[in-house]
Amino acid sequence: MTTLTTQDTTQYRDASIRGVMFYVKEIGGTSGRRAVPHAYPKRETGWTEDNGAVLGKQKVEGFCLGDNYLSQLADVLDALNQPGPCELVHPFWGRQRIQVGEVSHQLSTQYGGYATISFDVFEAGQKLFPSALVNTSDELKTSATQSRDSNIEEFDEQFDSEGLPSYAQDSLLDTLNSYNDALLQAVMQLPDLPDALSDWVDALDAFKQNLGSLIADPGELARQVTDLMYDVHDLVTTPPDALDVYTTVQSRIDGMQAYYEFDESGQNPIDEQTQRNNRLINQLYTNELVIEQSIALSDSLSAMVTQQDYSASWSDSKGASEQASMVQTRIDDAAIQALDVDMTQSWRALRDTRVKLKRDVDERVLLLPQVRDVTPTTTIPVALLAYQETGSTESRDNIVKRNKLRHPSFIIPNQRIEIAELSDV
Repeated sequence: MTTLTTQDTTQYRDASIRGVMFYVKEIGGTSGRRAVPHAYPKRETGWTEDNGAVLGKQKVEGFCLGDNYLSQLADVLDALNQPGPCELVHPFWGRQRIQVGEVSHQLSTQYGGYATISFDVFEAGQKLFPSALVNTSDELKTSATQSRDSNIEEFDEQFDSEGLPSYAQDSLLDTLNSYNDALLQAVMQLPDLPDALSDWVDALDAFKQNLGSLIADPGELARQVTDLMYDVHDLVTTPPDALDVYTTVQSRIDGMQAYYEFDESGQNPIDEQTQRNNRLINQLYTNELVIEQSIALSDSLSAMVTQQDYSASWSDSKGASEQASMVQTRIDDAAIQALDVDMTQSWRALRDTRVKLKRDVDERVLLLPQVRDVTPTTTIPVALLAYQETGSTESRDNIVKRNKLRHPSFIIPNQRIEIAELSDV
């Protein structure tokens, strides 16, 4: 079936919807920007606000022709009335992913073997509602669980404590205690000490007291490290605090490389077996930290979106993207380090966690306030600027707080002002 036209038909594609072909008479469309004009009483000037893109729409006029035109029409109507997005082959522009809108058709007794059909199609776009975020969050948490299991399994396989002299075991105990102290100090720096802190501290103390026996059981050692890291989530009242704890611990353990090469005095080189065990301990903590950082970041973004709590310094789309980029870089670094100690399974699991984290963050960032810069050319009150830029004076306080304005009654010319507002998705 070819598209009928008064011009050369070889330059057009066969039109179809969900694979069902039909003849096309004409196709027209609308696009552009959502312009919102602002006019003021007894003023000669105003301004027009760009309120985002108009969702593309096309009007398709088609027909069915021939002896079997009724069955053609039934097939097209059946394709058009199925739920969900689909593929339209546009005779001029090729394949398009669209959502069908209103459909109408017409049969006439004046013209036998002929029926017309008309329907609207819209850009399918991407679903951006909060309900879509549940799947990405679940995917991330599933991937994080697999990464934890891989981390424990490979640590258990590769950590070798047999035949170590007493001074080498003491070196490993010092290394483990240093990481535990770093975790404890970071938790104790929380602005509000949580109610469950005493239980967590007791668990940490019990872990430290049993380190001597746990070194002989590396699988159980890794599990308890994982549990302590994971339980930080339960210690905080707001998700961003958990992310801050993990970030602080990460910065502390980055400076513990000396344990790889020397003993407690910092002078005597450590044997190769102890050095490798130290590297594995470092990798155990590093892997768990980046795994928990990814979950803490996802939980923080979820709380910001659902509770509309934008009190964190990185709670707008730009700041959240930068924060996510930092966490993703840490996952990449940890994955590369895992290869250095032959933890290939952990490397694959961490790479998968990074992919799942990026997918989750990309969905949530779109629902956070968008930030843009405005530079007034004349002296202007914050309230007026808020009305001009957001359409409401209620955003005045947010602008003052975000830009730390000392004299909000007047903004001087050429002063850069950041404005954060929710997108329309």
